Formats: sequence, C-alpha cells, structure tokens
Amino acid sequence: HLHAAISSACKKIAQRRNVHSIARDLHGLFPNASDQELRKASLAGDVCCICLGTMSTGGHVKKVPCGHLYHTHCLREVVERAQSVQAAKC
Repeated sequence: HLHAAISSACKKIAQRRNVHSIARDLHGLFPNASDQELRKASLAGDVCCICLGTMSTGGHVKKVPCGHLYHTHCLREVVERAQSVQAAKC
C-alpha cells in the first residue's frame, strides 16, 4: 500500500505543478483587456462566452489573440480542464 500511496502523492504533485504552470502561462501569454476594450464590449452587450457574464470595467478580463475577451477565472478553468493553453485559442 505504501507504493500506491507514494505514487498517488507524486501524481497529485505533478498535477498541481501543471496547474501552476498553466496559470503562469495564462498571465504571460494573454494580456489584460484595456479599459477601452471593456467599455466597448460592455456597450456592445458582449458577454464572456464561458459563463455568459457581462464584461464590466475594472474586472479581470483577458484578451486572446483572436480578439475575444474572457473573464480571467473562466479562461483559467477551461485551460486547466484541458491541461493546455492551446484550449484558449480559437
């Protein structure tokens, strides 16, 4: 049972490292949306395609290369589930 417990702990540590790596990559690869972009999205009635919440100014919103805006926490959840930053690209 000791081997199984150690193996399980190592797997959990590796998964946690991957989550931290993804979070770091997410912040480095995708810039925060500017206040102007947020105002424009808000006026246009744009929503986060993940949670369908509105884009409000002062919020934590990331802009992906295609120009779409997502709440940072929503984008992070999708990327973590997919275990790849590639999931955030159209």
